[in-house]
Formats: sequence, C-alpha cells, structure tokens
Amino acid sequence: MKKRNLFFTGVMLVMTALAGCGNAAEQKAPAEQAPEPVVQERPAEQEVGMANPWREITAKEAAEAIPNLFKAPDGAEVLAWTMLDDAAEANGKPGSLVDLQFSMDDLIFDARAQVTGDEYMDLSGLNYEWTAEDETTLSGWGGGNMSAKTYRNINDSGMIDLITWYDTEVGISYSLSVAAADLEGFDIQAVAEQMYDPSKQAGADTLDEAKEHIPRDISGCDTFTQIVNTLENGAGYANTTIDGVDVILIADQVYELDGGGTGRFNAIDAEVYYYSEDGVPTYAGYVAAAGTAYPLAVSDGKLFVCSGHFVRKMVIADGKMVSDEEVNSPDDSRFNELFGQYEKAEVIEFSKVQ
Repeated sequence: MKKRNLFFTGVMLVMTALAGCGNAAEQKAPAEQAPEPVVQERPAEQEVGMANPWREITAKEAAEAIPNLFKAPDGAEVLAWTMLDDAAEANGKPGSLVDLQFSMDDLIFDARAQVTGDEYMDLSGLNYEWTAEDETTLSGWGGGNMSAKTYRNINDSGMIDLITWYDTEVGISYSLSVAAADLEGFDIQAVAEQMYDPSKQAGADTLDEAKEHIPRDISGCDTFTQIVNTLENGAGYANTTIDGVDVILIADQVYELDGGGTGRFNAIDAEVYYYSEDGVPTYAGYVAAAGTAYPLAVSDGKLFVCSGHFVRKMVIADGKMVSDEEVNSPDDSRFNELFGQYEKAEVIEFSKVQ
C-alpha cells in the first residue's frame, strides 16, 4: 500500500508541476475553465502525510460503480484503480468518481469516469487555458458516433493532452489525460478508442441477461394485485397490453420521467406477467433496455426495448416474450425506421411502491 501511495503522489506532483491540478470534485466543463492558476508545489513527504480522499479499489469494484466502464488498452500496465466517494451527491448524480492510472509507451495516463446524469462534466480536474481545442468522433464508443473534445496545453514545462466524452444513453462522463515534456505527434484520441470495452457497455448482454434472469417467486399470488403487494419500496409496476394480451410489468427500480420532479415514473427493465388460460398470473419473460434514455414503451401492441445500437419489438408468443422484429446495428437502414417508431411510441408509466 505504501508503494502505491508513493506512486500516486509522484504522479500527482508531475501533473501539478505541468498543469496546475484543480479539485476533482469541482469538475468544471471545458467552456468554464479558468485561466491557468499559479501553482505552489508541496514536498513529497508533505503530500504523503496528508489525508487521501481516494481509496484503492479493484477493477471489479470499478465496473460495479460505472456500468459503461473503459478498460486499459491492450499492452498497457495498470498502475491503480481508485475511487473518490466524496464526489458523489446524496441523490446519486453525480456518483462516485472512478480513476484508472496506466502506463503505456513510457507515458502515464489518467482516465476517469463518473455517472453525471443529464449533465456533461469535465472530470480531469485540469483548470487552465488550452493552447488548442478540437472536436472529434470516437470509433467504437456509441457505435462509432460518440462525440468527443480534445485539448492541448503547451507551457514552459511541457505539454498536457486531454480528451473528454459523454455517453448520453446512460449519463456517464469520461476523461483521459497525459502529461509529458513533448507530445508532438501523439494522438490521445487513438488511446481513448483502445479503451472501449464492448463487454462492459450497457445493453451488451441484455439478451443473455434475459435468458439467465431468475424471476421472482409469485407462488400463492392469484392476481396481479397480489404480486404488487409483494414488492419492496422503490420497485414499480405498470399495466399495459402487448399484442392483445393484458400484462403487468414489474420493475425492481423505476426513475422519474423527464429528469425528475414530475412524480411520474418509468423503467428500463421489467419482468412481464400475463394471465394464463387457467386465470393464473404467469411469467412471460424479462426485458432490458440499455439505459435511462430508452424507457420501455408500447406502440401498436408491441413492446419496444431499445438502445442507441439496437431496437427490439417484443410480443408474447406461446406464453413467452419474443422479438417480433429486431435490428442490432445503427448502420442497418431499417434501424432508423424502427427507432423512429420507438420515438413515437407511448412510454409506459409505472407506479412506484413507497
């Protein structure tokens, strides 16, 4: 642990000397960044003696905190995963700040991710005027449609490169920065693209999740109402019709429509139940969309389950939830047609158990 703390201190001192690190919890957007502050360095031993709000975590803990997390590029050496719990607000947005430090090609990188909700935030903690700024699009991230911003500062001590991006689907902000004496010819965007991990993206495993999902125990429940009576606070339920079949959707968690404060709720995943021919509530299946930007919706008797990369129109066939039509690539010409149908569909409003 001592060795890790000394490494962390050394990295922070280098970043401070070159860039003037700000407080990560302040997290200003690039457009609001102040001119470069005057920085006073502290001796290394003084830094080590100070209370460190960052705590060391495992890669698994990091993935649990950030659903669409990045990975270290292939061939890079992971130096540390850390988390700043103090960055989290009581309402969970923004959430805890996750930091990955890794080395590659004799450079030390600092990557950060945080659930920030509807707001894009610069997580780097770097506050100064940029010598150059540019806008770009990351491949891999967002199906190849992820907007990003790059920044470079050139000063008497060297250079700092920064790239930031924001996943609107799940409300997560990201940053990647590096400092060195000379970064001429270096492409920080290429590194950010190597950090994309398809297996960690929300919705990547929704079909597998549906197959592996274990439904709740409704034994003894003769009506939908009795199922609702078993739910814990925070869960939600909604009655709707899928392909002419009356169903109830049960969600373990719901969230407020239109960003909160409305008192109306929707969900991105739910168990689906219908009445069998015997009049008994029966489990039809589990559906999961990819993020809060894609609440469950119905149109023309079809249940829409979506993300920015897939659209599924679900129906009940032989007592099970199945895809009536599905497109898994934004590059497919049919994708825009189906997604247009989803945008016009009626978002399912859930009642929250409180």
